[in-house]
Amino acid sequence: MLREPRKKKTKELIVRTAVQLFKDKGYDNVTVEEITQLCGIAKGTIIFLRRSMYCCTLAVPITGC
Repeated sequence: MLREPRKKKTKELIVRTAVQLFKDKGYDNVTVEEITQLCGIAKGTIIFLRRSMYCCTLAVPITGC
């Protein structure tokens, strides 16, 4: 049961971090490695939560990037 809140927080962290990087560097200049490094997570985590990357791309227009 504790996994779900942690999973949700990790997804939110990934989205926030990715959106900030997209704003700062542009979408085409951001790598998964940069996002995982800034989030302090393993690359496998972001692949496991791959829908988070899709959510990041959807968040861009909403946040004004």
